[in-house]
Amino acid sequence: MGKPLLAVIAGCCLAGSFAARASAEDFPRLAESLRYEVSGRVSPHCQLNQTEHSINFGDILDTLTGGSLSATAQVGVRIDCNAPFAISFHSDQGGMRLDGEAAPSPFRAFIPYVVSVDLEQAALSGRASCRSERMTDARSCVLGASDAGSEAQARISLAVAADERPLMSGHFSDQLWMRVTPLLGGETVAHSSE
Repeated sequence: MGKPLLAVIAGCCLAGSFAARASAEDFPRLAESLRYEVSGRVSPHCQLNQTEHSINFGDILDTLTGGSLSATAQVGVRIDCNAPFAISFHSDQGGMRLDGEAAPSPFRAFIPYVVSVDLEQAALSGRASCRSERMTDARSCVLGASDAGSEAQARISLAVAADERPLMSGHFSDQLWMRVTPLLGGETVAHSSE
């Protein structure tokens, strides 16, 4: 009775070793590997957030000369840009013009101003300023560029120079446009300093 049992056990073990050898040699590999490149794109985007929608010099009449006093005004704006960017300005009229009819001689109906920008907590490649007369038609004044993205507060400053030439009374106005443009190809920006 002991011999047949031993033969059965030995037979099972031999059959198992042949089966294991056959699966390793006769069947193809069951595991394959694939490689995927995983990527995405983030588009350049700039956003301006303003809390004030006007810049008011107030009354700039010099009562001694009838001309204009020197005056400054500032406004803040938040810049959020995820790429290097340039800041530019454009003036609809090249300065503040008297609303309504033209002023009779010798009165002036036009007040030019100078605009400049400071960017806090981020580096601009220089501070510059532009005269409003240089920002009309198709021309814009580029005041600065950042070589990196930024979330920062910008301070826009406008200045009117003292001028003794008499001004016509009334409301003077202009539309000033600020633009922040992403620099996509690492281009350089020529800064205006007029």
